Amino acid sequence: MGFFIDKQNRRKSPVALAAFGTGIVNLILFGILYAYLAEPLYRLIAFPSADWTNILHSVIVALIGTGIGCLWFLLPDKRVAPYGFVCLALFVILFLLSTILLDAEARGVMLYVIAMYGIAPAVIGNAVIWCIYTLWNRKHPQGQRKTLREELQAGMEREAKRRKTPDDHSKPEQPSAQNRENAPEEAAYPPENQSKLEQEAMLFYSEDSDSDES
Repeated sequence: MGFFIDKQNRRKSPVALAAFGTGIVNLILFGILYAYLAEPLYRLIAFPSADWTNILHSVIVALIGTGIGCLWFLLPDKRVAPYGFVCLALFVILFLLSTILLDAEARGVMLYVIAMYGIAPAVIGNAVIWCIYTLWNRKHPQGQRKTLREELQAGMEREAKRRKTPDDHSKPEQPSAQNRENAPEEAAYPPENQSKLEQEAMLFYSEDSDSDES
């Protein structure tokens, strides 16, 4: 149960799993942006120093990707957006640490590539997203999370209210007093057979009267 309930007896939120998936999507997003914008940016903006050119291009791509990443705030749980960029920063750190397994020459190349194209999105993205999230959280403060018992109690109360107020179509129609009084007679003599019964009764009484006269 420790995977679902925390120490305060509250149901754990799946925000961690959502943030991990968001971090992967952000990583793919920045990779696509670098792949499609690298050549146009080199044609438009180029300095004598290749390093400064790469840094400026990385900042531009980071700003564009961060702007697209702000769409995560459209989700019901706003924490997914900042936590997703935290996961992106963790991925960059893991990539930097993984270069230890390479030889000296390959390590230098990979460190340059990761630092040039990974640090800017992680730093700029987290700075912008967390600022936006902090401002939003001040305007819309989130209340204290309910415990598991409080959530169950609230669910039981909603279910009780729903059962106390059923739909009008589900209520059986109550017969009126006049209908209840006439119900046995109508069952014995349906309306379509009443005229026939009246004729037979008249014939019966007429026969009796004829026999009495004779």
